Amino acid sequence: MMGVLMRERGFTLVELLTVVVILGVLLGIAIPAITKTIQTARSRAYERQVTLLEDAAYEHLQLNPDIESITVSELFDMGKIEMIPLDPRTGEVIEGSIAIGGDGVLFTAAPTEGNKENHLAEVPGGYTGIYTIEDLAAITSGLSGNYILMNDLDFNSDTDYENIANKTTYTTSTGWTPIGSNFSGIFDGNNYTISNLFINNSGRDGCGLFNAATGTIKNVGVLDVNITCNSRTGPIVGTLQTATSLLENSYATGVVSSTFRTGGLVGQGYDTATINNCYSNVTVTCADSAGGISGYNYLSTTSNSFSLGDVNGGVRAGPVAGDVGSFASTFINVYRSSEASVVGQLDAIHATYTTVDPSSFNNNAFVTDSLLWDTSDTWYVDEIEYPALGGTIE
Repeated sequence: MMGVLMRERGFTLVELLTVVVILGVLLGIAIPAITKTIQTARSRAYERQVTLLEDAAYEHLQLNPDIESITVSELFDMGKIEMIPLDPRTGEVIEGSIAIGGDGVLFTAAPTEGNKENHLAEVPGGYTGIYTIEDLAAITSGLSGNYILMNDLDFNSDTDYENIANKTTYTTSTGWTPIGSNFSGIFDGNNYTISNLFINNSGRDGCGLFNAATGTIKNVGVLDVNITCNSRTGPIVGTLQTATSLLENSYATGVVSSTFRTGGLVGQGYDTATINNCYSNVTVTCADSAGGISGYNYLSTTSNSFSLGDVNGGVRAGPVAGDVGSFASTFINVYRSSEASVVGQLDAIHATYTTVDPSSFNNNAFVTDSLLWDTSDTWYVDEIEYPALGGTIE
């Protein structure tokens, strides 16, 4: 029998380096995905802990209707729970209070030192929690549903994707595909932010985080957008379509550009839609109908809102709204920064607004007394340049 002789040798340096590079690539893909999976699991474990606390509090609050709420520490002292649970996300004990409201028992986390953000700790009944960029994209498959954001999202962050391969899809080429053609549900940002939304699609009409909405979008900051489309373009939504459309307690920053109907929050507010308690710090560029808040307005209402960004337009350009025309849109208690510029032809019938120094917008008295914003639960203004969502924590 003849054997087969083989030359024995070790790996060459080139082969070893190739293996190291391949392992590095695999780890680069796997680690962010694993990290996000762990973060999501911890968030959902926290929600389960909160549910157990609410269950423990429910019976006591039902039997004692004169008591409005009970804290986690009181539950422990009364023997209703064996121990104060730890927050799986931080390793710290969970502190807060539980009260009975219209939707049943509700836990409110105690603010930590230096934390000015106020978020619901668990997904309310009837809502779907949004934890990742993929969760956000999936709203398109359920446009009549109710959704709540459970953490900040950043399109440029590897850890905000379930599948890191999707990052390239949403941050290069044409970028993000706006949610749906008619979102009719509720999107509650839960005082969180969505950062670095990117769209580069000059052939598309209806651009923003959402394409168009007949439902409610609220309590969200959309930051550092970079959007280029054809028409009906805004950082948050391209079109608010009907009387049931509401954008509330929200803000945006960044740059948007298109040829027709573009605004710093909304491309167009249509058919008695409402924008309330919002602001924009967005540079808007649009040849026809460019506005600091909205590009085109048809019978819509904008109230208690302000605009900070420059507007670069052609015809029908305005510091607050572009094309208002003769359609009896309403502007109530709307403000504009005195330092922002407007290039273009102001519409003959245009939005009414008050020009103030931009420093006013981080003045608590102005925000509460003039804008009529709630700075106890919704907005905070202390020690920051412009208002953010969350409520001032004393």
